[in-house]
Amino acid sequence: MLHSCIFQTENLATESPEYKSLALSIPKTYTLNRYYLTDILPDLSKALEENTNDFSIFINNNNKANIVDNSTNHALYGLDAEAECEEEFLDFLKRAPYFSLTNASGIEHDLKNADVLLVFGLGLGFSLKNIIEKANVKFVILYEPRLDILKCSMYTLDWQALLELATKRGIYVGLQIGNAGTSLAEHLTEILTIQPNIEKIYYYRHLSHPVSDEVIHFYNQFSGDSVKLLRSGRQFMGFDQAEDYIPVRTQSMLGNSSVIAFENDSTLFSMNLDVFKKYFPGLAKLAENYQPSRWQLVLDKSGTPNLYHFKRHCMLYRHLYHDCDNVNRRFFSSEMNINTQVKQKVPYKLRHYLHYQAVSKLQQIEAQYSSRLSINPDLMSTVVISGCALSLSFEALLSKSNLKNIFIFEPETDFFYASLFVLPWHTLLEQLDKEGRELYLNVGGRKADYFDEILRQFYRVGAYALAETSFWLNYTTPDLNNIFSSLKQQLRSVLALGDYFDHAKYGLNQTLSNFSSDALFMINVPVSLAISDMPVFVVGNGPSLDETLAYIRSYQTKAIIVSCGTALKPLLDYGIIPDFHVEVEQNASTYDHLHKTCDNKLLKKVSLISFSSIHPATRALFEQSFLIFKESEAPTIVFKHDVDLVLNKELSVIPYAFPTAANLAISFLLNLGHKQLFLFGVDFGQVDSRYHHSKKSIYYTKAGDESYDYRKANPEQICVRGNFKNIVYTKSEFDLARKICQMQLKEYLGNVEVYNCSDGALILGAVPLLPENVLVSKVVDKAGYKQNLIKNVFVNLGKLNQSLSKFKKGVLTDDEKSLVLDWVKMLSLNTFDVLEAKIFLKQQWYHFEHVVTTSRVVFCLYYSSVAYYFSRFTNLMNVHDETISQSKKVAMLNEMLIVLRWFLKESISHFDTDALECCNAVLFEKHVEF
Repeated sequence: MLHSCIFQTENLATESPEYKSLALSIPKTYTLNRYYLTDILPDLSKALEENTNDFSIFINNNNKANIVDNSTNHALYGLDAEAECEEEFLDFLKRAPYFSLTNASGIEHDLKNADVLLVFGLGLGFSLKNIIEKANVKFVILYEPRLDILKCSMYTLDWQALLELATKRGIYVGLQIGNAGTSLAEHLTEILTIQPNIEKIYYYRHLSHPVSDEVIHFYNQFSGDSVKLLRSGRQFMGFDQAEDYIPVRTQSMLGNSSVIAFENDSTLFSMNLDVFKKYFPGLAKLAENYQPSRWQLVLDKSGTPNLYHFKRHCMLYRHLYHDCDNVNRRFFSSEMNINTQVKQKVPYKLRHYLHYQAVSKLQQIEAQYSSRLSINPDLMSTVVISGCALSLSFEALLSKSNLKNIFIFEPETDFFYASLFVLPWHTLLEQLDKEGRELYLNVGGRKADYFDEILRQFYRVGAYALAETSFWLNYTTPDLNNIFSSLKQQLRSVLALGDYFDHAKYGLNQTLSNFSSDALFMINVPVSLAISDMPVFVVGNGPSLDETLAYIRSYQTKAIIVSCGTALKPLLDYGIIPDFHVEVEQNASTYDHLHKTCDNKLLKKVSLISFSSIHPATRALFEQSFLIFKESEAPTIVFKHDVDLVLNKELSVIPYAFPTAANLAISFLLNLGHKQLFLFGVDFGQVDSRYHHSKKSIYYTKAGDESYDYRKANPEQICVRGNFKNIVYTKSEFDLARKICQMQLKEYLGNVEVYNCSDGALILGAVPLLPENVLVSKVVDKAGYKQNLIKNVFVNLGKLNQSLSKFKKGVLTDDEKSLVLDWVKMLSLNTFDVLEAKIFLKQQWYHFEHVVTTSRVVFCLYYSSVAYYFSRFTNLMNVHDETISQSKKVAMLNEMLIVLRWFLKESISHFDTDALECCNAVLFEKHVEF
């Protein structure tokens, strides 16, 4: 964000004569260059057509051409690239860096002549133009590894005139496009055959590149050792660690300036260290004797604090205070974009749910205004920040009184250490503590943990806070951009998994029904060795299942087989009857799927593992049901305490058991005490988007064709590391499932053996193991295993019927219904003023939290749904659309409130009509051939 091109285009006058003239001229320049360069470098033509557009040209506020790095949105130059390059060229002549074939490297002052000049990075071409026109040099070798950069230069540089001038001046120009300098030894050897007495090799770094910078570092490090410098075949891997990232162009690109040591403010450091000892003692201990490994706190040429990379010889900031002002102004503007709010999709099979009917009605109202979402920064409740470095504005954060949760993720420990000498951490931490606000600070941690930490906090603060979260990219790198983009999508997935009204209602009603059945419920008991030593195969419905069926079949008598979700049909079709089957969805579509696609007689040979809220019809399909309470789910909150009291035993509550059946299976088995799990078909992704599940599952027809267009339904594919392959592709829901699985395995690290035999995504904490290397030898007593569970780990709750008789007329009492209906009468807005409407919403939310939802049942039924609706109300009040007047916004809010009142009244009528109703959703409306 620090060098974002946004700051150079926010006041762009596209109607000005200057803009129009440049917009017309640069495409013509590109076309002429294309013909010329294709003629002299014919291989370029095809390459230019296939380039990736990682960099592109844009016009800035000064009507000057510039380049943007599309991976970070960084602008390579300031507002006047040509003037910037002129200043840089003059600086180079004053202090020209070189390495030598016979002596140490150094800086030559007032350079007059040069035999060889290496140019690293082309940019818009202005620096190369200055060299050809004004420098006295014989050999110029340009190393530009990025084809996109060459393409950008073709919009601004007259290549034919430049190369003809070089010929006229007797300058040999070697264009090494696609080469980062790794062939430098060969090129120097070739030049030495023409001119053998060359000693100094000057270099002009215009742009940084991970490999080019390593080449420069190497040649400086071994300057004087001609044997090493001219030895070809050396492998340059580049500065490929995320911590080594620097912008493509930043301050001190030439690397010809001496670093000025920062005069440490020991007073500020001591004050910061003391406050960290109080609030974050681990970080205080880290900082006390810390030695930077990559980045050093220095003063730049303007006397401003900056961060300097030891080996790449570059500064992080161009102009620290100016960059900070830009970022703060942009982030805390009155029309700050909010990019986490997401409209829920209405699942087709659940379209009749009351919650989703209300969502559809709200979406029809929202369709009246544009999608340009914004939020008043004064109302922001949660912010997630990428990095503090030296540029984070604590004053701006503290000024937002409504900001309750601040997440700061600083992956680079060097940056955090430097900040202790520059930023007033002691003020921030003490004031946040005084005001009861929360700061979550992650320094140097694994980026995979970011989501885990945020997810844990959102479990506590709820989905409403999630809907009002903003992301502040204080500084950007491609790595951080990818992480935060993935993080946003994952949090959206969490928002979509809320325990909404219908889900809570059916969960409560179906749990009551299951209490009265022969279902068994898990209790907390010590782990049995008979259980812990038993190997278990957890089978998911990933595409790799088809390739591993033979292994599963061969070990069928030597391990407990647990199928997950839609994996059951393929297993049965392949002639494998699992011992247990796991389902997570409580709606009736699960019954519909199993009943219509599986042999019902075979299902009676399988035991079910599921939540307490599983649909009674689904439960009845199986031989025996082993049920568990799910952490934070409505039945757990409403029933568990009372059940524990009656039983005089504690029922187990399973964490990390969503969003897929595989997550529940792994959580269940680990909580049960198993020490050895093997995962098959638990892919959480796929290599081929057309092969995304087992070909025997409901996602394919008998002919092997897709039963729906997977790519169309999941257009955003995420690239992740594979278990056996370098990369596989996944979608946000599966990636969320994988990360939650990793969270759980981390808690069992060193105590269990989980082997991932699936050819899908890598699961940290599970050991990759090819199926042919699985070793289990003993035949297991499966009947004895089940009897052990029935006798020692699970109980029947049928005797609770009398104790739970108060719910025979439904889970809602008359008093609780009255609380909801009384609130309905308050949800009318008599104003046309947006500010008054916002105050009204705040008051109503307070009443909902502190009056309406005081009972556990009302809270579970209504909180998530109403929180989501209020997030939509807040969004409407903050939307930026000049075509909508304040009075129109308030009128639309009143329309939304009508929807809320309808939802509340209709929900109560549902309880009055059929208090103990179970879900009736179906998956298929007609028979489907599989």
